[in-house]
Amino acid sequence: MWGSLQVAGLWLIGRCLRENQMTWGEAFGLRRDGIGAAVGWGVLAAAGALVLSWGLLTLSGWAFEAAGIEPKAQASIEALRQTTDPWRRVMVAVTAIGLAPVFEEGLFRGIVYPAIKQAGYPLVALWGTAFLFAMTHLNLLTFLPLLVFALILSTLYERTGHLLAPIAAHAAFNAANYVLVLAAGAPA
Repeated sequence: MWGSLQVAGLWLIGRCLRENQMTWGEAFGLRRDGIGAAVGWGVLAAAGALVLSWGLLTLSGWAFEAAGIEPKAQASIEALRQTTDPWRRVMVAVTAIGLAPVFEEGLFRGIVYPAIKQAGYPLVALWGTAFLFAMTHLNLLTFLPLLVFALILSTLYERTGHLLAPIAAHAAFNAANYVLVLAAGAPA
């Protein structure tokens, strides 16, 4: 279901671009020059973000436990942990590593962030999109790590001027977490 929502979102973004006679490259800073550097910076940023996010997730878990709240993983992570169906695992991988980064970065860093920033509110753009990004994942335990990750993604977009950098970072981040979930004991 989530994958079909992302596909529909990408289709709507594409339709909006056509209506405004813009290409994906014009709208989102997707250029042929600098692709290798953008992907490289994205993967490097993902490595740093992973270490930071895993640390923040551990701290969040401890805070939940100290408050007497049982920490719960995101529903998609739990579904991945519990499934033995190879087809479902492949679909989760395609959604998490392929569709989600393109859709979410197109929406948050490609549309919302620049629109708010161009309206004259750069700090609201940075923090507001980070907050929205973290909230859309519907999990209080992962809120802080995802908020920080979103700040990193926006900074990466600003520094490179290329939407491919946060897309690559997001895909690498999700791929590493996907592998970690499977390696941590998902049913074989």
